[in-house]
Amino acid sequence: MPTPLVTRQMGPLPAFSRLLLPLFAAAIPLLLASCSDEQAQSAAHVPTVKVASAVMKTDVVTVSGTGEVRPRVESVLSFKVSGRVISRDVDIGDRVKAGQVLARLDATEQQADLAAAEAAIRAQQATLRTAESYLNRRRNLTQTGALPQQQLDEAIQQYDSAVNDLAIASAKLV
Repeated sequence: MPTPLVTRQMGPLPAFSRLLLPLFAAAIPLLLASCSDEQAQSAAHVPTVKVASAVMKTDVVTVSGTGEVRPRVESVLSFKVSGRVISRDVDIGDRVKAGQVLARLDATEQQADLAAAEAAIRAQQATLRTAESYLNRRRNLTQTGALPQQQLDEAIQQYDSAVNDLAIASAKLV
C-alpha cells in the first residue's frame, strides 16, 4: 500500500520571508545560466592565426656624428729645430741604428733663422761701434774737464750694454 503523504500546513509567511522570495525567484535563472557549458563553446571556436616564413636579411646601419679623431696612445715629442718634414726614411716598426737619418726637414725655415741671426749680429756690431765712439768722445771731454763724470759713466754703461747685446746675438747664432 502506498505511503500516505503527510502534509503539514504552515501559517502565513513572515514579512521578511515575503521580501526574499521574489529575490530568490529572480536569482535562480541567473544561477542556472552561469552553470552553462563554456568549455564546449570555447572548443568550438578556433582562432584565426596568420603565418609568415622567416627570411634572413642583412642589417644596414648608418651612423653619423661629429667629433675629434684622436689616437689611443699619444707621445709628446719635442725637437731641437722647427720645420716641415719633407721625407721620412723609415716606417713604423723598422729597426734603426744610431746616427741613421730618420727624416729630412725643409731647410727654408732654418735658412731664414740663420739670416735673421746674422743680421742681428751685424746690427749689434754697429751699435757697439757707435757706443765705442760715443765713449771715446766722452772720455776725452771728461779728461779736459768739459763734461762731468756722470756723462762718462752713462757712456760706459751704454758701451757695456752693447757688448752684452752682441754676445747674446752671437749666442743665438750657435
